[in-house]
Amino acid sequence: MFIEIKGVGLPNRGAELMLIGVMKEISAKHPDAKFVLLPDTPFSERNKHEVYQKSYLIIKGLDLSFLGNLIPKRIRRRFGLIVESEIDVVIDASGFAYSDQWGHEKAYLRSAKHIKRWKENNKKVIFMPQAFGPFKNLKLRDHMKVILQHADLIFARDKVSLEHMKELKVATDNLYEAPDFSNLLKGRLPENFKSTAKDICFITNSKMLEKGGDIEADNYKPFMVNLISRAQELGYNPYLLLHEGEKDLQLAKDINMQLKNPVELIQTVDALEVKGIIGTAKLVVSSRFHGLVSALSQGVPVIATGWSHKYKMLLDDYGCGDYLLSSNNSNAAGILEEMLNEKKYSEIKNKIVQASEIEKSKSKDTISKVLKAL
Repeated sequence: MFIEIKGVGLPNRGAELMLIGVMKEISAKHPDAKFVLLPDTPFSERNKHEVYQKSYLIIKGLDLSFLGNLIPKRIRRRFGLIVESEIDVVIDASGFAYSDQWGHEKAYLRSAKHIKRWKENNKKVIFMPQAFGPFKNLKLRDHMKVILQHADLIFARDKVSLEHMKELKVATDNLYEAPDFSNLLKGRLPENFKSTAKDICFITNSKMLEKGGDIEADNYKPFMVNLISRAQELGYNPYLLLHEGEKDLQLAKDINMQLKNPVELIQTVDALEVKGIIGTAKLVVSSRFHGLVSALSQGVPVIATGWSHKYKMLLDDYGCGDYLLSSNNSNAAGILEEMLNEKKYSEIKNKIVQASEIEKSKSKDTISKVLKAL
């Protein structure tokens, strides 16, 4: 069984967690399953997961992927190359790609253009839990209706996303609400990593500058500098943890340069190590969605900033929606200090731990539905 996984843009560690999660759960039930990715991510990133590569070649807008069929199968296998006709299952683990913020072309090219043909060729098509909407663009609405009509399973990651899908008014029994399933994964620590009870993990996101609007673009860096500085004044050990690529790395470096006392910048190419590090922190201040999932699913309190509804919905699921802050919040440092009060911290942590068990139970139900569909 060849399973193509779409939407996992490596080296995004959140996307990598979803890739690992899909592979782990399906392989446990179907050990013969083989997984396939498009060659649009670095080879080094794909190679460490031992996935196959799909035949994919676009030149000046012309799709020449069919040329892979001209290569004898025994040669294709030698190079780990899989053609479209060999794919049995398509799993979309995008996270957030289908909305006005990303545009109608992305939805069309990723799924709507192909899904009728996929189903005609008896492929299973599953959309793992992800954020959807809004869909005000008429072309995007049409594309999403096609997807809803033909997918075997679609999981919306929160109530708002589910409502955006229902507003398309497509009669279907394939749509469910389910949390991000990476909450089931256990992290691991890098060799020689040493944590302390005073660690506070800061995770940046360049999309706060690109998609968060003028307020976030103008205030985000000062916001992070302010919180890191306050954490230092309170006697804690803040550090910056890289969660994705060059843009986040540069942003973290820019923030560090503005600090009176620069902090450690931790980089690892292993998504499970990222989650493991997050799990050791006293508190996580994150603008990356999966940085928040990794913290909350391990019972670690958070302060969040975000640029879409998915952040608020996630924090609400864990009973801590009040800790989603705008970058222009003048009391952010005070909120940080309040959260670190021993009694308050214990209350928040207990609430998160209880919610985490519920969310993990929901994810197990999601996996059961997926395995049944296969």
